[in-house]
Amino acid sequence: MNRRRVLQSVGVAAMAGLAGCVEGIQSHFQGSFQGIIPIEITNESDLPQNLQLEAREEETGRETYDQSFNVNVDERVQPQHLDASDQQFRAARIEDDEPVTVESVAISAEANLVLIRLYEDEIELEVVYDEEEAENVTEGDDIETVAGDDAETDAGGDIETDAADDVETADGDVDDAVTAADAESD
Repeated sequence: MNRRRVLQSVGVAAMAGLAGCVEGIQSHFQGSFQGIIPIEITNESDLPQNLQLEAREEETGRETYDQSFNVNVDERVQPQHLDASDQQFRAARIEDDEPVTVESVAISAEANLVLIRLYEDEIELEVVYDEEEAENVTEGDDIETVAGDDAETDAGGDIETDAADDVETADGDVDDAVTAADAESD
């Protein structure tokens, strides 16, 4: 047997061995790189709400999520994320240590966002699968600035602005916001 055949046989054996290793490594790590599903809770009622969230895997019944929250009026909360897997998600409104209102929904690994809206006597669960819609929901609910970047709050919580802030006029020019009375007093 010549040297070329020996080297060729060794190369083929090495490639076959590596192919088995790569497959073994791939199967070892498969499923361990799971994504996450964000949760947003909004309280739209007139009272603070106690909420308990639970999730269980569909196949095994293993509990994957169990958290409780007290959500104040008009508050938006973004708690710990869910694992991206097929699971049954349950939200329960709690009064006097007893679940009063319970809603549940099936969530698949393709979900991008779970929205929970709390009302006086109702819980609304919405699972968002569209990535663009999920981004719009989270970006659209940002805190609005009422007065501007230079606004300050006084001790009573009211917003005060500096009278000399730049203001854009109807024709698009930026004018100094000094009142006519200030101009006449000069």
